[in-house]
Amino acid sequence: MRAFREKYRVPNDVRLRYCTSDDLPLLNQDEILLPIMAVVERGVRFPLHPLLIDFLQTINACPAQLSINVFRIVMGVVALNCLLGVNLTTKEILYIYSYTCPDSESATSCHLRAKNVNIKLVTALPSLNKGYDNDFLVVAGNWFTDGSSCRNKFGLPISSQLVVHDTVVNLEDLTKTLSTNICVDNLGQPRSAPLLLDYQPLISNFLEGPIIPRAQAVRIESTTLYVAHPATLATPLEHPDLIPKVSEMAPIDPYELIGKKSKAKGKAKQGAQAKKQRRAVYEVIAPEQAPQNADSGSAAREDLAQPPPIVEIHEPKVVAEPPPKAKRAMVEGETSTLSGLSSLDEVWAPEMTVGHRPLTVQDTVLDTSNVEHSAKVVHALTATACLPGDL
Repeated sequence: MRAFREKYRVPNDVRLRYCTSDDLPLLNQDEILLPIMAVVERGVRFPLHPLLIDFLQTINACPAQLSINVFRIVMGVVALNCLLGVNLTTKEILYIYSYTCPDSESATSCHLRAKNVNIKLVTALPSLNKGYDNDFLVVAGNWFTDGSSCRNKFGLPISSQLVVHDTVVNLEDLTKTLSTNICVDNLGQPRSAPLLLDYQPLISNFLEGPIIPRAQAVRIESTTLYVAHPATLATPLEHPDLIPKVSEMAPIDPYELIGKKSKAKGKAKQGAQAKKQRRAVYEVIAPEQAPQNADSGSAAREDLAQPPPIVEIHEPKVVAEPPPKAKRAMVEGETSTLSGLSSLDEVWAPEMTVGHRPLTVQDTVLDTSNVEHSAKVVHALTATACLPGDL
């Protein structure tokens, strides 16, 4: 755990201990249960960012009941606020996404679903997280910000708090964000979570979302690139930079840091047909220039209703060819079963020999260490393809 704390720069006044979904402990009043992947791939740091706490308070949820993609979206919005100089809040998130929460007995985590699949604040979210959502951290100490914390038990949402109208949404900043194609990955997914939060994803199959041509990618001046810092013991009054610069951390195996068996090994399935997948190789786009502010009011609402053009990228299907069937040479004296042959017909069944011995399965024409022997094998094979009149 010491290596994990050092890698993710956890303050000394925040206490952590590891547990699994099969052995969840009872929590004290000042403790919360947090998925370990919220730290590794979702930019969550301590103390928790004010936007994350406000989101949890609004949906009336504890961190442990959320899908791991919810953290990627919320912390991705924190990164967008820093990069673009906008002020997106929980209202803007719930304006674009619908929050769904089954009851506490359900095996499904609470999650955010985009109301329009082509309008998303953060893209490149994994389509599944199976195997990576069973590990948790029990967090105690000063994990909250400015005395504002969240609940640590399962909570159901209050429907009135999930309804967001146009009149309370910052449409100008929302339109600016959705129309700015920054952090575009190799699949053409703008505002890609791995690039926004600067991590190497462990899962490379993504949910459907907006795709743009790479030529439309917007570059940002290096002076405006957001450089986040971890929380310290002396917490400042304002917390605009509570996400650390993860480039120093990735790619790593967090389970090795806490002394647990790695989950990244043994995940690949062999022999299956390749399905149509969306995969990306992540690289940071070089700096250029940030976009100008978009118009507000009705024009902003029209822009929100028009998703960016979609360019489908398909990987070719890979179908494994069946192995060739082994052929058996006819042995001398063996009766032919071919129709139309009389008893007087002589069957041509030459014996394949290399030198003075029969050809075996150990012989090969590709043995570069013994060229002479390979040449004899080739001669034996070609001789069987000729008829007596041709020899």
